[in-house]
Amino acid sequence: MANKPIAFSLTVLALGAGVLISATNAFAGATVATLSGKCTSFVAMGISADPALCKNQVMNIEMPNGRNGFAFFLNKPNGESAMVTFFGDGSKQVHKDKDHATQPIDRVRFKFQESTDDLKAVGTCSFANPYMRKPVTTECRATTSKGDFSGKFTSDGVSPNLSEM
Repeated sequence: MANKPIAFSLTVLALGAGVLISATNAFAGATVATLSGKCTSFVAMGISADPALCKNQVMNIEMPNGRNGFAFFLNKPNGESAMVTFFGDGSKQVHKDKDHATQPIDRVRFKFQESTDDLKAVGTCSFANPYMRKPVTTECRATTSKGDFSGKFTSDGVSPNLSEM
C-alpha cells in the first residue's frame, strides 16, 4: 500500500458479531487500513440514519483483484446493524493531485441484519491520502435500483493502522 499514491477505501465500523464474520469472509486476502475520526453522514436506500450511530472509524479495503471497497457500518441501540460497501475498480481512480482521488463505484453491497443485497450502482467515492497527518474527508455516493446510498467520514489526522485479512 505504501507504494501506491492513494488506494484508500472506506469503512466506518460498528461491528456486531454477524457483521464481523461476514466482513472477514468477504474481504479475505485484502489489505485493510483503519482510520479513526467522525462519521458525519450515513444513507441507505434513500433513508438517512443518525450519524451518531456510526462507529467513528474508517477502513481502507484493498482487494487482491484490484477492487477497492468503501464500507460504512451502523449499529442501532436495539442491536440491529447495517453495512453499506461501495465497490469499484481501483485502476479507474482519477487523481486530482498526488493526495486526492475519486473512485468510480459500480457495485453497492448492503447488509441489514441477516439479509445482503449486491446491487449494480453508479457513483463515486472521493478521498484523500490518510498519511498527510491532518484530517481528511472521504465521501461516497451511489444510485442503485433500491435507492440512493451515501456516507461521509472525516479522519482525526492520525495515520491508519494496517492489517491483512
